[in-house]
Amino acid sequence: PKSAGVRISASRAARQAGDLDDAAEQLLLARRLVGEPTDDLAFEWALLQASAGHVREVESYLQSQAERRPAESHLVWEALAEGYLRTFRTVDAMSCVEHWLGASPENVRALELRGQIYILGRGVKRGSDDFRRTLELDPTRDDTRGRLTRALLDLGAYGEAVPHLEHLMKSQPDDAEVPVRLARCFNMLDRKREAQQLLRSVLDRHPEHGFALRALGQFALTDGNPAEAEIHLRKAAAALPADYQAHWLLYEAVGQQG
Repeated sequence: PKSAGVRISASRAARQAGDLDDAAEQLLLARRLVGEPTDDLAFEWALLQASAGHVREVESYLQSQAERRPAESHLVWEALAEGYLRTFRTVDAMSCVEHWLGASPENVRALELRGQIYILGRGVKRGSDDFRRTLELDPTRDDTRGRLTRALLDLGAYGEAVPHLEHLMKSQPDDAEVPVRLARCFNMLDRKREAQQLLRSVLDRHPEHGFALRALGQFALTDGNPAEAEIHLRKAAAALPADYQAHWLLYEAVGQQG
C-alpha cells in the first residue's frame, strides 16, 4: 500500500480494463505517496486523460513522449486511439492503431481497437475480421467475443455466431443480452422452439427485459400472430421508450389487426 510504483501499475491496469474512476483514484494515491509530481505520474495522468476522451489537452505531450519513451510508445498509441474513438475522430484513431500495428502486427489490443474503429465507421465486415483474429491469438477475450457476435448478427452470419454465444452463455451467465442474441440466431436458423425457450427463460428472471420482449413480439409478428405480438411489444415499448424498432414493430402489430 505504500508503493507509488504499484499504485501507478494499478492505475494502468484499471484504465486498460475501462475503470477510469479507479484509475484516477490510484494515481491520486500515488501522488500523495511521492509528495511531488514526477515524470512517470505526469505520463500516466496524460494517458488517462487521453483514454477518457480529453485528447486535445494532452495529444502533443503524448506524441513527444512516444519519441522519448520508445519502449512505452504502445501505451501512447493505445490511449490516443481510445480517446479519438470516444470523440468519433475515427481517422485519427485509425492512424494511431495502424502505426501501432506496423510495429506489432499481432498485438491483440491493437487489433481489437481497429475492429472497434471499423465498426464505428460502418465497416462491419472488416471489424469482424479483426475480432476473429484477436480471438485466434487470445481466446480468453470475452469482451471481443461479444463484439464479434454483434457484428455477426449485423452481417447475418447467424450460424457462425451460435458457438460464440453459447460460450458466452457459460462464461457470463448473468448477462441477459447474450441469450437474447442467441435466440435471434436460433429463430433465423429455424430453431424456433429453442429461441422461444431462451427468451422465456430470460423473462422468467427479468420480466421487463425490453430486448427479450421485443424479440418475442417480433417472432410472433413474423409467425402471423399480431395480437400476441402486440402484448409483448407494448411492454417492450414501455421498457425501451427511445427504441425505434420496438415502436415500429408495435405499429406493425396494431396495423395488421386493422
